[in-house]
Amino acid sequence: MMKRKTLPFVLALAFLSLTSLFAQTSNYEVTNAVVTTTIANRMPEVQTANNTFASTVARLFYFTKIEQATAPTSILHEWYWQGALLATVELDVNSKAWRTWSSKRIMPHQTGRWTVISKRPDGSTAQTTSFSLEHDARTVELEIQSTPGDAIVYDGSNILGSTGENGLNVVRFWEVGDYTLDITKAGYESGSVRISVDEEPTRVHEMITLKRQE
Repeated sequence: MMKRKTLPFVLALAFLSLTSLFAQTSNYEVTNAVVTTTIANRMPEVQTANNTFASTVARLFYFTKIEQATAPTSILHEWYWQGALLATVELDVNSKAWRTWSSKRIMPHQTGRWTVISKRPDGSTAQTTSFSLEHDARTVELEIQSTPGDAIVYDGSNILGSTGENGLNVVRFWEVGDYTLDITKAGYESGSVRISVDEEPTRVHEMITLKRQE
């Protein structure tokens, strides 16, 4: 008699445990993952070409935008340097659409390849983002506001590349010196800007308007 009464109770406990387990599991998607030097208004403010940063950056942030979450849940950020796990940060996710970020102090000697992995509570990988640190990089940035449309092309020595197809574009220079940056866009006349890169970190802001070709 005791066994017959106990069995339904045990099954009920097992069901509740499974229900609790599934409630903690969320098959959400990470629709945006960005490594940045600055977070402003809950968004990444500064990105770099090819995800490459100066080794003097001191601290970096890993921003993730989560959608289709079953809240409350969480996300893990795992920071790896040259394949070694250096930090694991667990962050709460409190709504279906959620933005959150972790940060990592960067030491000057930690150059080379880094990877940050976003994981769901069940251990599955939601997103993987890699970036690099360069020992001799200069933290000089050029910001150009352009008319939306085709991609802007940058041409100049010691320029790693650019981000974005229109609007805010960031170009990073890696050596001290004077540079002329040529800017072209399909259907527009070309433009150029002169940049002086000093020993001290400098942030250069420049507004360039390209005229349409007749």
